[in-house]
Parts: sequence; C-alpha cells; structure tokens
Amino acid sequence: MPFTAELDWIHGELIKAGRSAGYDVDRADDVFWPGVVIEQVEKSIVEADAIVAVCTGRNANVFYELGLAHAVHEAILVAEAAADLPFDIAHRRAILYGKNPVRLSDDLRRALEAIPSDRGHRVLRHAAGELLAGRAVQARGDEQVYWLDHEGHARPFLDEETVALYTRGHPIANVSTVQLDSLQKGPPMTPLNREALRRSNADIFALLDGYWHYLTTLAPVYKYGFASVRDLPELTEEERASHRILF
Repeated sequence: MPFTAELDWIHGELIKAGRSAGYDVDRADDVFWPGVVIEQVEKSIVEADAIVAVCTGRNANVFYELGLAHAVHEAILVAEAAADLPFDIAHRRAILYGKNPVRLSDDLRRALEAIPSDRGHRVLRHAAGELLAGRAVQARGDEQVYWLDHEGHARPFLDEETVALYTRGHPIANVSTVQLDSLQKGPPMTPLNREALRRSNADIFALLDGYWHYLTTLAPVYKYGFASVRDLPELTEEERASHRILF
C-alpha cells in the first residue's frame, strides 16, 4: 500500500482484519533488512500467505508489487473507488470502501478467511499467465531444470535426454530464483532407461513417473542394447490405462 499519512487508517484496518482471520500483518516497509530492496520485496511476496493491494491513488510501486504477486497469489484488491483500478485489473473483484469505510475491516476479514489454506498448490501457480503444475521450470541463470508436480514439489531432472521428453509439448518455464527457492524440493525425476521403453506396433514409448511419452527417434532403442523396435516389450492395455499421456 502507499506509504502516506492519509491512508494509515487502512493499515490499521488491515491489522485488525488480519489478526481476526489468523494472520500476522506486515507492510513492505516493515520487512526490510540489509541487502537489495527489490529482492527483499519479492522474497516477502513469495513467502506470504496472502497479499492485500491497496490501489487507492494508483501508486506505481503498488502496481509493480501487484505484478510480482500475480505469479503466486490471487491478491485481495482494496480501493476507494473503481476509478482507482486500471483497465487491466478493473475486471477483478475488489473491496471498494468509498467515502464511509465502516465495513472495510469486516470485508477484509471475510476475504482473508476465504483464501485456501493449502499454500503448496498456490506457489508458482502462474508465470506469464501459464499454468505450471505438471511443467518443467528453471530459475533464470541456472542450468538445473525441475519438474513442478501437482503437489507443488520441484523435482530435479538428472539428464538432458529426460528433460527433452518432458518439454516436447511445453517449453521450460523461466521463473525467479526466489520463486524456485520457495518450493519444497522432491526426489529426482526417473531418467530414461532400458526398463522404461515399450512399443505399440512400430511406435516407441517410454514410461516414466506416471507418464508415457511418445519417442520420435530410434536412438534410445540402440543406446540401451535392443537390436530393433520388435525387441522392446509390448505396451500393455493395463499400462496404457494406468499412465497419463505426456507428449
């Protein structure tokens, strides 16, 4: 929220509503410590359980921080009037307190209580507007690629060959180091291996971690010691039914 004396009363209402809903409430200027300020802001946003953006006055810093928060949260918007909401967020539900804001604290409390308690499913929920659960992600400037599973765990890939299988349909999503560090790390992804290979007629598939992948090259057949596609185990109907398809 903007750091102005005329809006300090809203900070008080936020504290009252947050405590009533079971939250500790911090404002951006409450959480700074030695270091790079914008990195501190980003870290605080990612680690928060809820974000309230006070849009009154259309403060540029508020909208910048709201953009950061969009990758992780459905922020609660608060404004004096609809005119405080720019076009690109005007369609979203907001708490408009008007000139007589007697209900603001109660409205904020109800909005905070409605937030799902399972934070793991919200972390890295979106980046560039794309759903990331069941996607490969990579921190900018880092060579390690992770698979973000539907439980919110980041599981590292061990080799480029397996990365290629999981990213054929979707490119790797680039995220910030802070976002990636906020995730609980899971066990490594199973690498492509001899036991994973199957065939269906002349088509080749690999069964890995609950997914089956269509292979567009014969290279793994020869790499893992098979003389031809006919030597691969047949993909059974049970395997086909019990594993999800990932192309």
